[in-house]
Formats: sequence, C-alpha cells, structure tokens
Amino acid sequence: SSVSWQDQEAAPNRIDKMFVDSFDELGLQQCITDPTHIKGKTLDILLTNQTGLISDIRIGSSICKSDCYPINFTVKQAKKTIGVLNVRYGILRRQIGTNLIRI
Repeated sequence: SSVSWQDQEAAPNRIDKMFVDSFDELGLQQCITDPTHIKGKTLDILLTNQTGLISDIRIGSSICKSDCYPINFTVKQAKKTIGVLNVRYGILRRQIGTNLIRI
C-alpha cells in the first residue's frame, strides 16, 4: 500500500486515507512530495503547520548502503521580539535599599 500525499482522495484504502486525514485535522501539511526510496515511493514525512518556515527541500542520492535517499531542508527561524520593560533604576535601587533587612 502507498499513501498518496498529492491526491488525498485517491488513497488506496481506508487506513491510508485516515492516516493522511489525521494530519489534515491537526492543520499539518506534508512537505515531502518527491520519492525518497529507490523504488519510487515517498516514505519520509516532514510535517509543518507553517509551510513558509520550511524551504530548500532537496532529496539527495544515496550516500551509503541504504534504499532511502537523504533529505536536506532549511528551517527558517521565526524572529521573536521581546518587549523591553522601561525601568527607572534609580527608583528601583532606592526601593530595594529601603526594603533590605540588615542583620
């Protein structure tokens, strides 16, 4: 049996269709669309919910005694902006200093 990622409605049987549909229900998309096995099957799964973060997917040629091809891809790192807290350090130092307990 072979899961069809390109045409999910043409899945060869009910179990294959359920397998593919489960990822759809989670909002995930398969990024590997080309064969990854020497017999022309797509055996590997690279799932994402943000396809824009995955790029440069390359299926290589076999580099060892394996019947599967290596897969290379780039994951773009999402830039995260951290809010900066505006602190008046002089006031903070005075508050901390007056609240310290000296022994």
